Amino acid sequence: MGIAAVIPLVNVISMWSLARLGPDGPPSVAVILKRLAKSPIIIACAIGIGANLAGTGIHDLAATTLDLLGRSALPLGLLAVGSGLDFGVVRRSPVPLLFSNCLKLLVIPLLTAWFCQLQNVDPVTTGVAILFASLPSSASSYVMARQFGGDHELMATILTTQVMMAAVTIPVMLALFG
Repeated sequence: MGIAAVIPLVNVISMWSLARLGPDGPPSVAVILKRLAKSPIIIACAIGIGANLAGTGIHDLAATTLDLLGRSALPLGLLAVGSGLDFGVVRRSPVPLLFSNCLKLLVIPLLTAWFCQLQNVDPVTTGVAILFASLPSSASSYVMARQFGGDHELMATILTTQVMMAAVTIPVMLALFG
């Protein structure tokens, strides 16, 4: 349920913010809405929400096909991001790379654990919250960086290194706080 609410909201906020910070200045609301309407993630979320509200089910064959496609999405996304990886970026931008990785993989999970303790959240919910907070950034951030004229090479490097580092940081965070 949390992801169903977070994904569309975060994508709309991200695309809106990136569009407003573009090199040509802030575009009109109509231009931003057109970009949002063309976003594959927003389109997929709208279709899913619409189908759910309509009460339509998914045929078993379609469900199996979509499940297979969904299982390949992460590896294909990582391959696409990895193909944009440039080790020269590590030498050129070590501070933003290190800062973003430490913030995403260490600080945010620690803050999540702290807030859960402050609120006396039960252990299972705390573990889920810490796991969610410990995940690397979404591969869609690379696509957005390219689409909006950001430093997509740095984003590819950030994503790739976060995935490698998360193999260590996720178990550590869950062992310490989950």
